Amino acid sequence: MIPNTAVVTGDEISDRVSQFLLDQNMIDVGEEVTLYYSGALLSFKKEGNFLTDRRVGAYEEIDGEMWFATLAYEEIEEVALEDPGGTMTLASVVIYPNEGEGFRLYVPAGVDGVQRFLDMLEDFRRPVLCGAAARQLGMC
Repeated sequence: MIPNTAVVTGDEISDRVSQFLLDQNMIDVGEEVTLYYSGALLSFKKEGNFLTDRRVGAYEEIDGEMWFATLAYEEIEEVALEDPGGTMTLASVVIYPNEGEGFRLYVPAGVDGVQRFLDMLEDFRRPVLCGAAARQLGMC
């Protein structure tokens, strides 16, 4: 498998990727992957980052063991662009939870990469951040 050079939509990933995320308990049945990136050279199973309609997540195989972290949008305190990346480097985004330690996502730099990821993440978080009263008043 050749690594992706851009963030792709859920419609563009193979069923094998969605099934892998489901089999590893990173997503639930019926959850929709909306954006995905894996820079792994030989297999998407080695590492990846994703957004769904319910959460953000990252995974990586380390010494033969699968590590992953996910947070539901309501569990996120802050999203920070740690490093915008460049032509030959990935951007680094840190996801900070309301409680506990955060985790990093690594996605391609630029408009089709990190900016696309951040924009959609913000779109998913907006209802959580805004609150029902502010939405009713048209403030969000």
